[in-house]
Amino acid sequence: MTDEELRKYRLLDCPSCDSHNTNVRSAGGKWYYVGCIDCFNKTLCTEEYIEYLVEKFNTYARRCGKA
Repeated sequence: MTDEELRKYRLLDCPSCDSHNTNVRSAGGKWYYVGCIDCFNKTLCTEEYIEYLVEKFNTYARRCGKA
């Protein structure tokens, strides 16, 4: 995936550290990080799971009152 394609995914602020630095980014090869840049709250996945993990991250942030 290109950087432009990855930018279309929007994540809420991190529910663990309140950081605004949340996104989907390439980890190399066909692997991607979904989550926070500033803390541990990120998941490594392949392209097929990106949308699922974005929704999971945002749902968790909403439940924690970060939305």
